[in-house]
Amino acid sequence: MRASQFVRSLSLLSVGLASTSLLTFAFFALSSSTLTGEDYGRVALLWSSTMLVVAIVYRPAEQQLTHRLARDRAYGFSTASSRRTAIVLLGISAACVTVAAQLVHETLRDSLFDGSEVFYVAFVASCLAYAVSYGVRGVLAGTGRYAAYAAHLTLEATVRLLFAVAVAVGIARGASVVGTGIAAAPAISTLAVALAVALRTRARVSSGPGEGGREPSRAGTPVAFYAVAVGEQLLLSAAVLFAQIRTSDPVAAGVVFNLLLLVRAPLALFLAVQISLLPHFTALVACGATREIRRVTLGVLAASLAGAAAYAVLLGLAGPQLTELVFGATDYEPLGLAFIAIGLGLHLVAGALTQLLLAAGRGRAVVLAWSLPVGCCVGWLAVSGSTDLVAQAQTTYVATAAAVTLILAWWAAGLLGRHRPASRSAG
Repeated sequence: MRASQFVRSLSLLSVGLASTSLLTFAFFALSSSTLTGEDYGRVALLWSSTMLVVAIVYRPAEQQLTHRLARDRAYGFSTASSRRTAIVLLGISAACVTVAAQLVHETLRDSLFDGSEVFYVAFVASCLAYAVSYGVRGVLAGTGRYAAYAAHLTLEATVRLLFAVAVAVGIARGASVVGTGIAAAPAISTLAVALAVALRTRARVSSGPGEGGREPSRAGTPVAFYAVAVGEQLLLSAAVLFAQIRTSDPVAAGVVFNLLLLVRAPLALFLAVQISLLPHFTALVACGATREIRRVTLGVLAASLAGAAAYAVLLGLAGPQLTELVFGATDYEPLGLAFIAIGLGLHLVAGALTQLLLAAGRGRAVVLAWSLPVGCCVGWLAVSGSTDLVAQAQTTYVATAAAVTLILAWWAAGLLGRHRPASRSAG
């Protein structure tokens, strides 16, 4: 039954993420065609800066909440303490982001948004809205409400698209309306889904030992979750930043960005696996289902590697033609594109093993696996004098993904070889 529920949740999330990706693409395609280049640039920067904050600040908090709720439910504990902890963590995070944005108000407004106060306010508002949004997502994933999670994602992308449609058909006018949509979408979708879930559940309370019987979780600290978030962002963005710093040429940085975009797109789809994998592993670890953990782990790893292998063949055979069609660029060699697809496979494996180790309470191993190789990658990019930026980006990405995967695999092999529930051994 567990396996069928996992497959069902994965299917729901995959559909939700796929529809969200298509709606988001439509939002940017429509905005690009209706706004001037300068206005569209501000919209793109608003989105990029907001997503950077979300990935590093709120996504780890969502994963931590998902893990704690799934663990509480598996052991029959009350989830009240985990919810309160998440509210405090997300509240502090949102407050820090708001204060930081206010401290650099003029610099942020002038450098990113060409002096537009409306876009600055939209940035702050969107950061606050996503703090609540990711808290709700954590609750939905941690309590197994994957249909509501998928609906939340789809509704948010739909609301955002409607603002762009309003400008395109003449109901509203100006880039400020499109920018407002980026801030309004998470607020509206979060409120709608939260109300719908509240009406259905009517404050259902978990049974089992109370707060006093709660067993400690070594994965409860947010350090590991934040280490993964920062590590992944640096792995995918450091080469682009150093290309811009070294050449002061946005075109060169854009070539490297597009190369790594070939990795980002499949990773976005794999997010569906990660969302469902963490609570699933957490429940299995709680009941000591070692055989099922091995089966799920090997299945996910095999699927990840098979998908990456197929992607490598596709890019090796038709990569240059595809990149010319999508990006209008032919700066990439077929073997280099196939090589980076191999790195994608390693990255996917690392993502799955990360969820396993987080669920099992091996936070220190996760911090080490992501911090050490990524730190070496950034250091190498900082001192390297290579002029072939594309080859350097390919090599550093694949080598770093391989190093992260090897460290995680070593710890995971030891865990599966002598597995026992983490909470019963965590003192």
